[in-house]
Amino acid sequence: MSWEALVDVGILCGTDFNEGVAGIGPKTAVDLVREHGDLWAVLEAEDVYVENADLVRELFLDPDVANVEVDTEIDPDIEAARTYVIDEWEIPEEEVARGFERISESVTQTGLDRWT
Repeated sequence: MSWEALVDVGILCGTDFNEGVAGIGPKTAVDLVREHGDLWAVLEAEDVYVENADLVRELFLDPDVANVEVDTEIDPDIEAARTYVIDEWEIPEEEVARGFERISESVTQTGLDRWT
């Protein structure tokens, strides 16, 4: 099944952006798209309407996305956070020790060899 056909199936079943067609679930939608070719042919053959189907289809097939550079360098001051939690929130050090240990481990870059 092509990406376009899958989007058509989703529109027939319903998405976050449309309600779909009453009585058409995933299996029926797949069968209808395979039988008729695309969303428009299914809508015509079944004499049903999906509001804004063209816009929903376009949203999935040609989403408006932007390439944004994200700074992925993380350098938290873990000792300052630990001191704050212990001193300001008055949480016993032994209760937060493992949590801060896990934070320290998570910000350290490791290789895939750790998983093999």
